Amino acid sequence: MGINQIQLYQTSSDSQDRLKALTELRNYDSGIAVPLLKTKQRDPEFIVHSFVAMGLGNKRTPESFQVLLEMMKNAPDYNVRAETANSLSKFGSDRGNTSFIGNIPQRRQLASAS
Repeated sequence: MGINQIQLYQTSSDSQDRLKALTELRNYDSGIAVPLLKTKQRDPEFIVHSFVAMGLGNKRTPESFQVLLEMMKNAPDYNVRAETANSLSKFGSDRGNTSFIGNIPQRRQLASAS
C-alpha cells in the first residue's frame, strides 16, 4: 500500500481501515512510520492505540520511545498500557544502540514504580 493510501486510511471513520494503515507501516522505515503512528496515539478505539504501541516498539527510535512513555503514562485502557509495556521492553539494553534511554527521567520513574 502506498503512503497516500495509508494516510487516507488513517483518516477513515472505520477503525478497520485505520488498523490496515497502521499494519502497512511495518513496510516503511522509521522516518516515515513513526510520525504517522504518532497521529493515531489518541485514537478513540483502544485496539488502534494497541497497534500504535506495537508499531512504535518495532521501530525503536528515540522519538518512538518518548511517545511510548507518554502512552504508558496517559493511556486510560489497561490493555493499551500492557501493549505499551511490551513495546517498551523491546528497547532493552541488549538490542542495539539504546544510549538515549538512560537519559530519560520518566524511565527511572517507571522502573521504580514496578
